[in-house]
Amino acid sequence: MIIPPSVKIVAAVKNRNDLELERIYSKGINNFGENRLQEHLNRSETIKNKNIHWHFIGRIQTNKIKKISKEFKFIHSISRFSEIKQISKLGPPYPICLIQVNLGDDSKSGIKPTELKPLLDMTKEENPKLPIKGLMTMPPYTTNPEENRMWFREVKKLGYENFKKPLLSMGTTQDWKIAISEGSNIIRLGRKIFEF
Repeated sequence: MIIPPSVKIVAAVKNRNDLELERIYSKGINNFGENRLQEHLNRSETIKNKNIHWHFIGRIQTNKIKKISKEFKFIHSISRFSEIKQISKLGPPYPICLIQVNLGDDSKSGIKPTELKPLLDMTKEENPKLPIKGLMTMPPYTTNPEENRMWFREVKKLGYENFKKPLLSMGTTQDWKIAISEGSNIIRLGRKIFEF
């Protein structure tokens, strides 16, 4: 399957060194996703000064939100109103924010589908200018990616019910083809991207 140009590829660079990042950047990948703030802060200035869009895709620690908001253009993993309030208080320019939705995997962060609309309503009241642009999800690991299809379908439905043109960050190395077929427009590829 060829990845359509409308789908943004984010290279998940956890535990990858700067030389590996340089290599995939030279092949035209310029969206990099970090799981940990500290790993990002330890990156060389050579990497940071390139034309890279940095995405925070890991679990958010409340005491690091200020730094995350400053360092990253996108935050994929918002899951609490307290995080939204903190980002709002920092003032513009704001990162582009995605709400992480969890359809039932207790080991993952994220809000329940029924909590999405109330969260968006509170956000509008708090700061209508905060750019919440869509949803992210992280299905449980499975050896059969087809099992994640219904999960992606449900998140897409939620996205279009609550946003005009939602960003949908769905799909990783194991299930990106299914995610794209179900409407994902951002995929987060780790091992796969480094095989190119």
